[in-house]
Amino acid sequence: MLTAQQAIDMLCLASQGVRFQSQFTELLQRLYAWVEQRRARISAAYISVASDGITLLIVQRELKADFELDTELVDLDIEVVNQDEFDLVPFNTLLVPRVGNDVLKSFLSSGQIMSHQFNAEQSQSSSDS
Repeated sequence: MLTAQQAIDMLCLASQGVRFQSQFTELLQRLYAWVEQRRARISAAYISVASDGITLLIVQRELKADFELDTELVDLDIEVVNQDEFDLVPFNTLLVPRVGNDVLKSFLSSGQIMSHQFNAEQSQSSSDS
């Protein structure tokens, strides 16, 4: 038998699970749109889902620092973190210059990695050349 408090706690957890899934889906859509708007300046985009939260990792197209892209990414980070609609989704961002795969893997060493479709298009166009 469950106590009334245990039943309430279980219902709250279930409700939070549904809210988290909704927030996560909405956040992914927002991140994909953000990447699409900056395709010309981005080499690759990854979303890492780990125990400490969700990280959007952006790889610049160039090795030289893109301070404008960095500012836009920080603004996105602040916007998402401060919105109540994403209160259950721990989120952060990371911008790296264009680096080799071994170095990139060190940034993506934990959690589940979601690669943006844009990455596959980039790989295909570079192999066509």
